[in-house]
Amino acid sequence: MTTLPRFSVRNPVLVNLFMVTILGGGAYCGLTLIREMFPESRPDQIRISTVYPGATPAEVEKGITLKIEERIKDVEGVDKIISTITEGRSEIMVELRSGFHKIEQAVDDIKAAIDAIPPEDFPEDALETQVTKFEPRFPVIMVSLYGDASDRELKVLGERLRDDLLALPDITHVVLSGTRKYEVGIEVSPDKLVQYGLSFMDVARVVAASNLDLPGGRIRTARADIAVRTLGEKEHAVDLEDLVVKADASGRVVHLRDVARIVDGFEDTDVVSRFNAAPSVALTVYKTPEQDAIRMATLVRALVAGKMGKPLQRSGWDRMLARLRGGDEVEDVYERARHNPYPPGIHVQTHSDLSRFIEGRLDLLTRNGRWGAILVFLSLLVFLHWRVAFWVMMGLVLSVFGSMLFMKLFGQTLNLITMFGLIIVLGMLVDDAIIVAEHVFSKVEQGKDAETAAIQGTEEVTWPVVCAVLTTIVAFVPLMFIKGRIGDWMGVLPAIVCITLSISLFEALTILPCHLAHSLRAVTARPGEHLRPALGQWFRWMRHGRSGRPMIDRLRQRYEWLLRLCVHSRYVTMAALLGVLFAVGGLVAGNHVPFVFLQKIDSETILASVRMQIGAPVSATLKAIEGIEGAAMKLPELRSIYTLSGLRLSDDGTSVSIQSHLGQGFIELVESTARNRTSDEIVQALRRATADLPGVEKLTFRALDGGPGGAAIHLEIRGENLDDLIAVSEEIKSRLRGFTGVFDVVDDFDAGRPEVQIELLESARALGLTTESLATQVRSAFYGFEAQKIQRGKEDIRVMVRYPPEFRRHIYDIESMYVATPAGKLVPFTEVARLKEGTGFSSIRRVNQRRTITVTADVDQNVTNATQIMNELATHFPDIQRRYPGVELEYGGQRLETARAFGSLRHSFFIALALIYVILAALFKNYSQPIIVMAVIPFGMIGVVVGHWAMGYPLTILSMIGTVALTGIVVNDSMVLVTFINRRVREGHPVIESIIEGGKSRLRPILLTSATTVLGIAPLLLEQSFQARFLIPMGIAIASGLIFATVLTLVAIPALYLIQLDLRRVWIRMRDILAGRPERDVPLETLI
Repeated sequence: MTTLPRFSVRNPVLVNLFMVTILGGGAYCGLTLIREMFPESRPDQIRISTVYPGATPAEVEKGITLKIEERIKDVEGVDKIISTITEGRSEIMVELRSGFHKIEQAVDDIKAAIDAIPPEDFPEDALETQVTKFEPRFPVIMVSLYGDASDRELKVLGERLRDDLLALPDITHVVLSGTRKYEVGIEVSPDKLVQYGLSFMDVARVVAASNLDLPGGRIRTARADIAVRTLGEKEHAVDLEDLVVKADASGRVVHLRDVARIVDGFEDTDVVSRFNAAPSVALTVYKTPEQDAIRMATLVRALVAGKMGKPLQRSGWDRMLARLRGGDEVEDVYERARHNPYPPGIHVQTHSDLSRFIEGRLDLLTRNGRWGAILVFLSLLVFLHWRVAFWVMMGLVLSVFGSMLFMKLFGQTLNLITMFGLIIVLGMLVDDAIIVAEHVFSKVEQGKDAETAAIQGTEEVTWPVVCAVLTTIVAFVPLMFIKGRIGDWMGVLPAIVCITLSISLFEALTILPCHLAHSLRAVTARPGEHLRPALGQWFRWMRHGRSGRPMIDRLRQRYEWLLRLCVHSRYVTMAALLGVLFAVGGLVAGNHVPFVFLQKIDSETILASVRMQIGAPVSATLKAIEGIEGAAMKLPELRSIYTLSGLRLSDDGTSVSIQSHLGQGFIELVESTARNRTSDEIVQALRRATADLPGVEKLTFRALDGGPGGAAIHLEIRGENLDDLIAVSEEIKSRLRGFTGVFDVVDDFDAGRPEVQIELLESARALGLTTESLATQVRSAFYGFEAQKIQRGKEDIRVMVRYPPEFRRHIYDIESMYVATPAGKLVPFTEVARLKEGTGFSSIRRVNQRRTITVTADVDQNVTNATQIMNELATHFPDIQRRYPGVELEYGGQRLETARAFGSLRHSFFIALALIYVILAALFKNYSQPIIVMAVIPFGMIGVVVGHWAMGYPLTILSMIGTVALTGIVVNDSMVLVTFINRRVREGHPVIESIIEGGKSRLRPILLTSATTVLGIAPLLLEQSFQARFLIPMGIAIASGLIFATVLTLVAIPALYLIQLDLRRVWIRMRDILAGRPERDVPLETLI
């Protein structure tokens, strides 16, 4: 029968062509893969936005949000409804249930549910509700434009720069911020209205009617049909001045200019953008999943360098990629920009360049992968002939290139997670090839010819090799189904590992035997004799040492002594190992090795968030922002600072809050390797420098380290009684501040802002006025009435009719206004309504249809951890809920993500164990021997804990993922060992001698497979860069766990093998005694 190895050995031309195809295709795909920071996760949120101009948050909540929430709560797939209500806007984020994939259907169902709400149930002034699938945008790079220029000049230059950026290849989404929209303001004088007997709405309606562009039918001529249109649309403010707002029978005409001042300027907003303490506009370049972040940022940097006349800095790698693509677009962009510079005094600078992090992390992993491959090759040379080592390494290269080919075919990208997956699997890729090659090489050393040795050697280990790879794969497969953000983030890693291992297995059973058969023909009983003397001597020293005896023989001799001792004292051996297992468990129970969700790493970006007292003008917020800028500008580690006054982004980037008392700053630092202080130390310095800023209610600094999880401490307090929510929030914050190592304790509740409430008098009802009609007139006069939009260039410019600023500053201005009755009569406001001062909301947050206040805090992991704090805090929850029965407390952030991840990891772990057992039982055709092989798993966990403790790292969720993956790796060595012991026993050798000889014969492949896996990860474990620190715990789990498991495999598995036979013999004897049969001696060999 023709087997794969036999077909491979006898068809070398086909095998080599196949290998070259994979290498060439993989190399091309690897060079052209899209590069990004993290894999793009599927959208699982739906955004519902409604604008209600001029309405207070309470009005928006009552008129819009409550009605939408009630309609969509029962839509299929909805898991969580989060509503954020600010002045004039309702934002609802609908989170879909984990595993729900009918996103488009959910969008349609939500639209249908909202459309079913009768139009009269919504406020008349509310705009159409927008329902969209929320797809997070990934910002690649920001460009700030600043200098000696007016707001209008900066806006024009910013729009021109936006157009230049959009003209670059592959750049399709650029957002311009820090500018105000153009607006035509018609400022109607209340005094003039009284003088001419006009109401505010009379003027507003005239302006709205003037800007019309109506069809007037058609005129048919002999030559053509000519369309008739009534053109009344005005394009400039001056065109509106001559509008007739009133004409009477006497011929007196009142023009718009007689009652109003027309201002062609900017909208009245409170947002101020600054870069390095100078007024600026900012442009953010976003990428789509199909775009390469590094290439995009390179083009942007080339454009900016050219505009500013600076030299273009590029890496040799980037230039090589450009040549492979058939042209150098970057140089072309640079040259065009250089010939079209900005005027003197205008500066452009890039910042928040996340492509630097992508390049840095990919370069880091590439460098570690390269050194890992070198260490793997050197370890192979210690035990194997150089020809064998070379072809084993070629299998590694082929597997990596093959994985690149599959990544391209299936739309994967080159990112931090896929690269890390390749590094993890680096040493494993040679495991199957080592077993095959070592067995083939042993056949050659026994005197067989190379071709026969290649075929027979591969065929004899095919099933153990297949099972070894399958156990590793089935340990990684369940990791694809981890729930929560960490699952979306890490889900691609097991896929890459499984694909690469599958390619490696195929290579080991087909391509490798062919190459071994043709390369080992020249090998003699003393390998290395045919090499050049210097090289041959070096290889001989590596494999034999100074004594002249082969290194492996000396290791086997020492191992045999230890193995005999452990086998004969097998119960003492297992008792000692169990004692070590319990002792290591004590390290975790005693918090000597703490658990955190993700390792906190040094950051290069610090986020400053400031909140002034409610109602504070933007000038006060700007003053605080200037204080933050001043403190940041003194930092020697500063790269740049970009600030916003009057605006704040949410933590998840899903919403924007535009309020005068809010502000934010993005402080960018130089690389961690170029400074002496960590980002946490710099944060502490900033806190001290800004401790006394006047008027600041809350100021926090947070180092942004990326990745999923949220705040270390995140607690949602829900209920309907706002006073209860505030009281519980204050109590929770007070308790958190009492813990050592807890800082930045804040909530997201904005204290009530002063507001004026209008109460309708009975006299108003007699005149036909309603609360709604009166509120509409007041809102239109003070907020503004949008009369029309003018198309000017690419921008729609609103024409807003309102009172002048000097008539919108005091409560008296409302009381002194005149309102129009349905009959057209003008009456003083005070005759139909009265004002009273009250307190309203600046924002309202709701979760699952209940008002919510969220308390968050950060934790110093060197002092304590979030799990301890939350467990201590939870002991007070029953008392709080007893005192405030309507209040619910729910964890979020890292605690929630930990619970989700651990729940799915627990299932993944048991699924992996079950699948491994099935594979081993099928291989051994035995029910008990798989348990012996899998007994090494808990001992591998000893290494996981000890490794973290020795290297000073806490256990993280990535450590747990690495531990689950470890289960499939550690059983491989013990599986191969038990397979060879069984084979010798079945050949008629005594059990104990079979164990000794099996251990000795498998010592070399066991040490090699473990050493190559560990050495493949080793460079990453020794990496000091902040970019590697959060990935290192997973590497520690695999490497240290494998080291301990390997040592214990060589001593514990043989001992367990015999203990299992002892127990089976005792069971047989007990059964004979119970059956009344005479006691008999049962040879161990008969129990296999």
